[in-house]
Amino acid sequence: MSRVELARGAWGICQIIGADVVSTRVLKFKRESAAPAVIRVLGARHLAQALVTSDAPSVIIHRVGAAVDMLHAFSMAVVAVIDHDKRRAALTSAGVALVFAAAELQRPRR
Repeated sequence: MSRVELARGAWGICQIIGADVVSTRVLKFKRESAAPAVIRVLGARHLAQALVTSDAPSVIIHRVGAAVDMLHAFSMAVVAVIDHDKRRAALTSAGVALVFAAAELQRPRR
């Protein structure tokens, strides 16, 4: 497992375990918001992607992973434009997704 997958998996686990703390204390959402559930879903996606791309023999798998990250970043940019209250969270999520996309695209071709 490469550093990219380890970082992605750790990020996903942190999102799953710490969703309540992140949503209420860091992002300042109300306790009754859907934010913790959304954070957990995104964490599960990162964890699943880390497992799928872990030691993948094909560079295509990493390119598809990068495309998923870029689509996520784009969707978060749309949320940031539409919903002012979620702008900071959406832009942060987009930034993280773009970092992971760049890391996947930097993977050496085998």
